[in-house]
Amino acid sequence: MAKTKLINSNQGIYSIYCEMCQINHHIPTVGDHPVWTFNGDLEYPTFMPSVVVSSKYSAENNPNPYICHFFIKNGTIEYQGDCTHEFKNKTLSLKDIE
Repeated sequence: MAKTKLINSNQGIYSIYCEMCQINHHIPTVGDHPVWTFNGDLEYPTFMPSVVVSSKYSAENNPNPYICHFFIKNGTIEYQGDCTHEFKNKTLSLKDIE
């Protein structure tokens, strides 16, 4: 299978790989409650608005919440200042996923 920056996993539900979370995040652009818009570019995708992934705990023995908040713009992932990890305020190119 060819490498790509994002996968259309189910017509209008896209997946991008987050290096920090080390998983694919799903971004729905269609359906009963579409939240995100997509520029249609599979190589240099842009989704609006931002994506926020959070959980009550960041690790088994750490009671602090985990937040990964980012924008996908022109094929980059822009981590926001409220992230609770070391990629906070960094912009990286999206990695290819298969």
